[in-house]
Amino acid sequence: MRTWLLVAGDFTPYGGMDRANLALAHHLARTRRVHLVAHQVWPELAALANVRVHDVPRPFGVHRFGEPILRSTARRVQRGLAADDLRTVANGGNADLGDLNWVHYVHAAFEPVAAGLSNRLKVAWKHRRYVADERQALTRARLVICNSHRTADDVVRLTGVARDRTRVVYYGIDPAAFATIDAEARAAARRALDLPGDRRLALFVGALGDRRKGFDTLFGAWHVRPHARGDAEF
Repeated sequence: MRTWLLVAGDFTPYGGMDRANLALAHHLARTRRVHLVAHQVWPELAALANVRVHDVPRPFGVHRFGEPILRSTARRVQRGLAADDLRTVANGGNADLGDLNWVHYVHAAFEPVAAGLSNRLKVAWKHRRYVADERQALTRARLVICNSHRTADDVVRLTGVARDRTRVVYYGIDPAAFATIDAEARAAARRALDLPGDRRLALFVGALGDRRKGFDTLFGAWHVRPHARGDAEF
């Protein structure tokens, strides 16, 4: 039975990349031994017979403090599992394991913005570290799996990875979790949220503290071109 080592911050259903990592781990655990190096693993996944979790602390709940511990733990577990049938999957710069790297986001493609001098200095320092870790891990990876053609273009253009070492695999959709909503369910949701039953709605789903999600562009367009939105409510 082949053994897989997956390294990610979290294997949970709460975030986009977290949910994707969770789905991959679930799939592999059906027929493979799976070792997970992570800060948080969904209990149902951790309870599977083929899964072993290597818990990594996140001191004081700060992500940056947990990152070096995640990387060092991943290398230690990889050495302990060294075998011809071992495959590893890291996410971007979170671990430099020299095998598969699944890229959900390219740090080098975005310049962070922060208010205040101290915040700008701190964010700039963190960004330089993210970019350096990312470049090292991706250039050493055997194969880089990207979640879109845009991500693949960013990887090739900004990290120096050859195009023939990239593959594009778009995220799938869980039909049970994201089933078609009928008119009755839609009306019930509007009542629960105290929304008018006949008014169109504009919905943004994503982190507000991160410009990668594009909320600043949407918010600006919403106010600059009010005639384009008609009678929709944001």
